[in-house]
Amino acid sequence: MTDRQESRAKGEATRKANAEAKAARYEQERQDKALVAQAMRGILGDDGATARERIFAALTLSDITGNLIPWRAARLYDSDADTAAFARAVNAIAGVKEQAEADNQVFKMKT
Repeated sequence: MTDRQESRAKGEATRKANAEAKAARYEQERQDKALVAQAMRGILGDDGATARERIFAALTLSDITGNLIPWRAARLYDSDADTAAFARAVNAIAGVKEQAEADNQVFKMKT
């Protein structure tokens, strides 16, 4: 194999590795977005959620799924940080993730 052929082979291997890494990152991001969206939908459907928690969940879901909320309405909350709503959202995401992991363990045991 000539130097040029070796160089092309290395380049092709690098491109393939980069494409695989990019695909893996994309898949992880897709799974993460689905997890967060599920948690936000849970907050929106929770009768015990406060108005601020629901707004936070709706804004987060809007960002994930493609602007469900009009841009101007969303901008009203840009400087309105609600750490309690954020904490609830983080806990909801953790709960959904734990459930997904538990479901995955049950599935692995069945197969």
